[in-house]
Amino acid sequence: MKNYLTFLNICHLLGVGLALNIFTNTTERNIDLVTKQQQMNNSIETFANFSGVMNEFESIKNWSRLCNISQTGHTDFNIVCIIIGNSSIKLSEFRNFTDKISSNIRFDLSVTCEDGIIHFPWPFRADKLHRIYIKDCRIKDYRTDYKNPLIDSIPDTIKYLQMENVTTILRIKETYDSIPKADSPITRATECGPENAFSIIRRGKEVIFEDFHNYQLYDFSTALTNFDQYFNIQKRTCLYNNLDVFEISGMVDITRNTINKIVYTDVAENLKI
Repeated sequence: MKNYLTFLNICHLLGVGLALNIFTNTTERNIDLVTKQQQMNNSIETFANFSGVMNEFESIKNWSRLCNISQTGHTDFNIVCIIIGNSSIKLSEFRNFTDKISSNIRFDLSVTCEDGIIHFPWPFRADKLHRIYIKDCRIKDYRTDYKNPLIDSIPDTIKYLQMENVTTILRIKETYDSIPKADSPITRATECGPENAFSIIRRGKEVIFEDFHNYQLYDFSTALTNFDQYFNIQKRTCLYNNLDVFEISGMVDITRNTINKIVYTDVAENLKI
């Protein structure tokens, strides 16, 4: 009887052991299959992201001709543009492109010019734009979106902004129309720039006018008086909760208001200047 019971116990234990082994092996195999399936799904999704972005990018002819695009991560893309001679690209075309792309995608954009021109209105808002770097470029239409209320509706996604050795080419009417007044304010996006940024660097910026001979056609004296009154009354606070690095250098047109927005406030506690 003892041996019988022992045998049963052994069988019982063996049965449990086998069951556990089978269960364990089955579980490990299932986990392995799930992992492989997830990897396959990620690969399919990555390819779908790549295919969708590439197809849309090809549709913006100037950009696809002057820029190279590459996928640097599952949802990350890098666009590098070299604008030479009489060539040019427009930010409005890039905005239309990003509007058609899946919401989880983000873009890093680098634009270097060799005597080229870019039409990029400040503050360079475009949905899904994560990083923007502009070097040695002549920028037109820089102030054309200053009062455009639609710009505030574009998500503020820029985390890193850097401009080096750029020249903004302004028109007299564009400048006059962009000066804020009580009944014609500039947008928050214009005044504050990328409020979610970790780094804002504006290094070496020059301003020239392509039609300065038209200066006498506009009452700039009154407009600039209204400009001062506007900022004395308006006093908008810009919030830079993520900002670590802020640099403005090599510029002759830095306004007190530009500096005050960041340096003399407590809205960027982590700021390094």
